[in-house]
Amino acid sequence: MGIINSSFRTLSSYLQEDTYFIPEYQREYSWEENELEDLWIDLTQLYEGELRDHFLGQIVIHYNDEENKKYIIDGQQRTSTVAIFLSVLRKKFYDIHKSNGFEDAKIDGDDITTQYIGRITDRRDELKLVLGESDRRFFKDYIQKTDRVDEINQRKLSKSEKRIYDAFNYFSKRIDEYTEETNNVDKRYDILNNLFTTLVRNFKVMYVETDELNEAFIIFETLNARGKDLETSDLLKNNVLRVSGNKLPDVQSSWYKMLDNLGRIDATRFIRHYWNSNHKFVREKDLYKSIRNIIDSPKKSQELVENLEELSLTYSALDNPTEEIYFENELLNEKLKDLKLLGATTYYPIFLAMINENFKEEEVLEMLHMIEKLIVRNFVVAGRVSNKYETNFASLAYKISQHEYTTIDQIKDYLKHLIITNEEFKSSFKTFTVKKKGVVRYILRKLNSIDNIETDIKRDNNKIHIEHIMPQSPTDWHMSPEIHEQYLNRLGNLTLLGDEYNKECTNSTFDVKKDIYKQSNIDLTKDLMIYEEWNEYKIQDRQADLANKAMKIWKI
Repeated sequence: MGIINSSFRTLSSYLQEDTYFIPEYQREYSWEENELEDLWIDLTQLYEGELRDHFLGQIVIHYNDEENKKYIIDGQQRTSTVAIFLSVLRKKFYDIHKSNGFEDAKIDGDDITTQYIGRITDRRDELKLVLGESDRRFFKDYIQKTDRVDEINQRKLSKSEKRIYDAFNYFSKRIDEYTEETNNVDKRYDILNNLFTTLVRNFKVMYVETDELNEAFIIFETLNARGKDLETSDLLKNNVLRVSGNKLPDVQSSWYKMLDNLGRIDATRFIRHYWNSNHKFVREKDLYKSIRNIIDSPKKSQELVENLEELSLTYSALDNPTEEIYFENELLNEKLKDLKLLGATTYYPIFLAMINENFKEEEVLEMLHMIEKLIVRNFVVAGRVSNKYETNFASLAYKISQHEYTTIDQIKDYLKHLIITNEEFKSSFKTFTVKKKGVVRYILRKLNSIDNIETDIKRDNNKIHIEHIMPQSPTDWHMSPEIHEQYLNRLGNLTLLGDEYNKECTNSTFDVKKDIYKQSNIDLTKDLMIYEEWNEYKIQDRQADLANKAMKIWKI
């Protein structure tokens, strides 16, 4: 395996042994408050005697014999954060020495510099940790130097530099809060010294060092594969980097551009939808194995990640249509918003396959119209399980990517054969119950538009509310609890009402509500004026009428 060193070590032993480098292909500093807080809580629990030791995690090192350098393959974020925390402690020690002449505090501050952070001057560079190019200068000036620059213009910082800045200030604030009740300088020093000692002596790491880069990646995967902390996307990243060879800088760059494009979207979900758009269907648990078996060369690695980068912008617009206006066709953007309200995602591989094969936006919109009908008819109304159709959608996407289906008519015909019959749809529509607010608003807006195409109901949930005609708390309504429970969320009992009227209705009787409904500009609500009373039979009648309208809207 090429392992030349492995052992459990204290942070003190690990940090003092050598100088460590962060490879350029590694991600920038990424820890935020949640991760910082976990470290702080672990430290204080150790300090207060609740725990004896804390396992910080594994450190996987690649020793590059040609350069005589040790590169951190796994453990970059943990190591960088510990360096930041030690820098905070060093500053606190020096502050005590400056304000009180406390010599022991200066000794501790000097020890942190020489043993754990490293000395740096204009003529000497003995740093223990060297970050990648993007963070190196700021980390050196703000974290590692003793004559650090405290006046920082935050607006000029990159995202990762801002996270480094925030991490330093987070730990500084935490330490101040932890010692704020201690006015005695000796006690304050003791707390700082004990925190320092606890960190470097009681935090343990599993240190593994190898002289082969590929083996370092394999070790990383093996160590993490049994744990729950490593995402599938992390394993995928390390596999494509491991086989990227001389393409590694380009592959690394494309991978992190993809992540930036995705923002908060789950990378594993995106990669799986992409993979299912041009390969045989796989479930998430088999995704890593499938990609690893196929992506086994620098060329394949680069092609995969570049395609992921390119499609990540499309995927972001697909998954966040209200935030990302990406397509030129306005109707396409609006249709994506509707599908988002319906909670639809299983069709994503079809969408990605069509975009990747350069179908026109108008053709993609035609596909979405058919998907919309399938989702409303099969899933929303008839209650079919959408997961069962996931393999069908992936199969269609594969046919598109393999050029078996090259026209929009072929795609529509495939989808049409998956849609339930008119008889089943109408029968299910007459009795179905719906609780998801986004789905309710979508269906009622569509039903309202069939007789009034010129008026589009606002999407703003703060302006337009879902109105239960028979109210959720029917204080003055004479009906059994069983009937109320059975019919409350039937579609026939639901309508839309503007904010200015919704508050007036609440739990009022039907006669009172009718006076409010007649003022509404929403036809679906004004139509309720024809009813003299409201009970389970009227709900059934109205829902049957709405079913006839639904047949016209979602017809095939």
